[in-house]
Amino acid sequence: MMSVPLTAIEMSWLASLNLFFIPSIILTSAASTQLFSNSAFSMLFLFWTCVYLSSTMFSMLISSFMAKSSRATLVGVVIYFIGYFLSIFIDYTLFNPSILSILSLHPVVAISFGLQTIGHLEDLGIGIIQSTYSFSDNPSRYSFASCINSLAMDIAVLGILSLYLNRVVKGDFGRANSLYFPFQKSYWFPSSSRKALPKCYDTSDMNVQGGLVLEPVAETLREQANNGKSVEIYNLTKNFGQKKAVDNLTLSLYSGQVTALLGHNGAGKVRALLQLLIIWKISTDKCVWIK
Repeated sequence: MMSVPLTAIEMSWLASLNLFFIPSIILTSAASTQLFSNSAFSMLFLFWTCVYLSSTMFSMLISSFMAKSSRATLVGVVIYFIGYFLSIFIDYTLFNPSILSILSLHPVVAISFGLQTIGHLEDLGIGIIQSTYSFSDNPSRYSFASCINSLAMDIAVLGILSLYLNRVVKGDFGRANSLYFPFQKSYWFPSSSRKALPKCYDTSDMNVQGGLVLEPVAETLREQANNGKSVEIYNLTKNFGQKKAVDNLTLSLYSGQVTALLGHNGAGKVRALLQLLIIWKISTDKCVWIK
């Protein structure tokens, strides 16, 4: 509605969430060093960074299916904790590594396995440090490096899926892209796919003001002004104290058409129109001239 690209909205959400999570990651890592006294702060910081990022990508994926935030929260919490129960019934020290990698596509499974791995190394008295990053003494060969790789894969896969689904799942507003839109040239190069105006489309009588092309008013609409069926505003200026809300506005309002005023927040669109409606009685049976 505000002509803001979907990518800009997604990146702004991602940036704002990450800026909010940075202090949480630092505090969580610092607290973890008290619980895991043999582990290095840098390794714990890496782990919790991947935890927060994978959880964020998971949330963005769930939101791509939901139009209501309350419903997305409920469904997201249920699906999120399914991963916790999966990790309870699966012994990461014995399962096939390929199966563990597939199950770890759920971020909570990878997080649970990672915490168990850190706890196991703490019990051995070595903790997570640079030399034990890939260490494993269990049959599945699952290590802290396996956890980080799974979380990194979750971030990439869930992020790509959320970007894709946000464009193909129909929401309350806008138009969904086709399922194969990534393979369309028109999506990546929209300017090259724009069609030129038909040769029969006459633009000779269009007026150009300030770089904007102004299309002339049709004769049927001009007849409304002649018959007193339109609202004509000429050179209207309105001040609210020291604030000039409307500056030399010229506007024609025609019956049967939708007229929209665009402007920044606080520009005075609503206040000016309400003032007009209060001061002047707009009638549809005669032409109203406002100065």
